[in-house]
Formats: sequence, C-alpha cells, structure tokens
Amino acid sequence: MGPKLRALLTVLLALACCVPAATAAATPVATGTIYGGQTSQHDPFVLRLSADREHVAKAMLYVEAPCTDGKLVSFSLPARFVAKAERRTVVDLDDNVFFGRALSKTGTFAADGLSSADYGYATADIREHLTAKVRGHTATGTYRATVDMLDNDTHKRFATCHASRVKWSAVSVPRRVFGGLTSQDLPVVVEMNALGTAVDKLRIAWSTDCAKSGEYAVGDSFEDFRLNPARTFGDSWDESTSGSEGSKSLDNYVVGGSVRGVTASGALRIKETDLDAQGATTDTCDTGQISWRVRSSLSPRA
Repeated sequence: MGPKLRALLTVLLALACCVPAATAAATPVATGTIYGGQTSQHDPFVLRLSADREHVAKAMLYVEAPCTDGKLVSFSLPARFVAKAERRTVVDLDDNVFFGRALSKTGTFAADGLSSADYGYATADIREHLTAKVRGHTATGTYRATVDMLDNDTHKRFATCHASRVKWSAVSVPRRVFGGLTSQDLPVVVEMNALGTAVDKLRIAWSTDCAKSGEYAVGDSFEDFRLNPARTFGDSWDESTSGSEGSKSLDNYVVGGSVRGVTASGALRIKETDLDAQGATTDTCDTGQISWRVRSSLSPRA
C-alpha cells in the first residue's frame, strides 16, 4: 500500500469513528389523539391532537363565567389551533382561534386565544388562555377567559365576565373514552366501564329554547346505561325540581345511543314545564332532538 493510499485510509477511519450514530425518531409524549374528561366546573371537555400527536388540533369545551352585571354567561365555541406566526388581534364572529399548537418535547403547551360569539342581544369579545400537560394517556391543564359583553345596538360594553383558572383533566383510552360534539356544537364525552358493557358517564352540554324566558344552556352528566347485545343503550325518565314560593319544574329526559368500535353516537331530548304554586304553567322549554357523535383514540402506538 502506497503512502498516499495509507494516508487516505487513515483519514476515512478517523471520520468514521467520529460520525455520531443515527438517532431514532423521538417518541411522542402522547399515546392517543382524543382525550375526554371534564372541567372543575363539572362540564365536558375534549382535547384532540394531530395524527402524529405532536400538535393540539382542537379543544371542545363548555365554560361558565360570572359577570359584573350579576349575570352568568356560558360559552362553548369549539376552538381550533394555528401557528403562532398567524397571530392577529381580531377574529370573525363565531370563530375561536388559539395562536400556537405545538406540544413541547415534555408534553407541555400554552397558548392565547381569541373568540367572538353572538348572543342575540349582545356580542362577546373573548380573550382566552389554555395550558395543557400531556403524559401518555392522561392530560391536564387550565383555561381562563375574559369576556367583554357589547350591546348589539350601541356597540358599547355593558359587562365583563371572568372564567378564572378553570382546571380540566382528560384521558385517552381506546374504545372506552370518546369525545366529540353534539348537533348544537357543544361538547360531549362518553366514558365506558372497564368491560365495555355499559356507559359509566355521558357528559354532555345542551341548550334549550323556552317560550317566555328565551334560551339557556347547561353542562350535564348522566350515569349508568347498560349496553344490550346490539351495543345500543337508552332510557327515559322524569325529574321534578322545587323552586321559590312553591313553584316547580317538571323535566322529561330521553337519552339513547350506540357504541361501535372507536365511534359512538346517539340522541338527547329534554322537555321542561315550569309551574307556579297553583299548578298553572308559566313556561315551557324544549331542546328538540339533539344528535351527537364521538370518537375514541385508536390503539396506542409507540
């Protein structure tokens, strides 16, 4: 071997020894894409990640906030997430946008958001902040918002509402925890028992129209629906609630659904009759037929 060839071989061996070995692709900190649970206000909460589990794609939430005029406002527009570079100062009516979407390598996330909602008598300008911490099949975080209520005629602010540090927690379990939206664009979470033979919890937000008092919304929860061999469930029942000065509210609930693999769907209807102390009807409310559809994560991937 000549001196030039020997020198070249020495250089190649030296380079080979110093080139770092190829590293395996980082494993995402999340084991699922759909996380379903509830807020500290006991309302349904759904967090959906991108297919590669590296970005937050959507949040479905229902939140209530007390206002300076003594009223309580609820808001629930599904939130979408865009890159921080797309940040702006205003959003379209009935839109809810968070600026930032990437999960950190340790599974943490924080972003500010803007939303604008129409309440008929007023428009709400909403400034939000969402945090998340994802570890495997669990996710936790906080949500806060400031809501400026603007009169639709004068465009002047007449009240400010605050949702201060609403905590949330959710889990991702394939074929056991499902999350999605109702036909009213309100969040719904289905939680199965360990054997998959019953719906342990149906967490669902709904709104209803009343003949005299207008519209109102509720974050609700129903329990223990046994699945039949066809993988369907359903029940109906009546509830009575006593009010002030002898008044009473009579409610009829009809709930049903089916569970098929990684999807579940169903319907809900609630009719309410309000009575005074003498038994005369003072108001009636009806949600109409509300449909809902949810999905669970696929089997965990490495």
